[in-house]
Amino acid sequence: MFGKLLKHDFIATGRFMGVVYGVFAVVALYLVGSVHFSGNEMDSIGEMLSYIVLCLTAFVNFILTAVVVMSNFQKTLYGEQGYLTFTLPVKSVSVMLSKTIVSTFWYIAAFICFLIAARIALWAAGEAMGETALGLIDSVLAMTEEGLSISVVIVSVIATIFEFFFMVVAFTMIAFLAITISNTRPFQKHYSLFSMLFMAVIGFVVVKLSNLISEEIYFGFNYNFSTEKLAFAMGDDARLAVAHIDIAVPIFLVIVSVVFFFVTHYLMKKKINIR
Repeated sequence: MFGKLLKHDFIATGRFMGVVYGVFAVVALYLVGSVHFSGNEMDSIGEMLSYIVLCLTAFVNFILTAVVVMSNFQKTLYGEQGYLTFTLPVKSVSVMLSKTIVSTFWYIAAFICFLIAARIALWAAGEAMGETALGLIDSVLAMTEEGLSISVVIVSVIATIFEFFFMVVAFTMIAFLAITISNTRPFQKHYSLFSMLFMAVIGFVVVKLSNLISEEIYFGFNYNFSTEKLAFAMGDDARLAVAHIDIAVPIFLVIVSVVFFFVTHYLMKKKINIR
């Protein structure tokens, strides 16, 4: 039965997300093919537009994923479909686990989509500008700050995306918790308003704690651009590194996500009122 839950949730969310990723795939293939067959030059309006659309789609995917995930959660658990969902011969924790797995899958897909778009965009820019131009950029960066280069900038961006991904997953659990609280009896009448309110308040607290951790606790991996390898570092070694991938905040966000999962499950099982 758990497999059927997963299948249903994937189908329910995949109808819309499938279209989004279909558009992304078409644009990506067009850009790669067009740049390749035009002699490695990105000089047409179509190529420039596809370049812009590719980058925008990669960013917008996270927002669209959040909207689809939260809409599906509200509709299938606390909307008209809630009666059917809660009468299924499965444990409530399985229902929550199914929603979490499907949501995480789509966020991972959005994350991979972003990385693919970044790689294609970098490749297209490199093909258009040539290795000489990229080497010049490297030289300018090195003069701007010691040890800075395109490779270091890329690692820094990846580190930011890495933390952003865990933040997005944590906010998914925040959204699940906020929606669930808003569907309990004291707030049910205006659940939409209270969902946004609780999401904002809980999210604000999580962000503040994340910022505090990032300022006070330093451990993760430093990138050595000379050897192009990652090495574990903590304390001042991590704080002063030119390119550092932090894992303190992601670990905190994972803990937050797990705690919110079980709190949401408890409320869903004990306090919820299906409309």
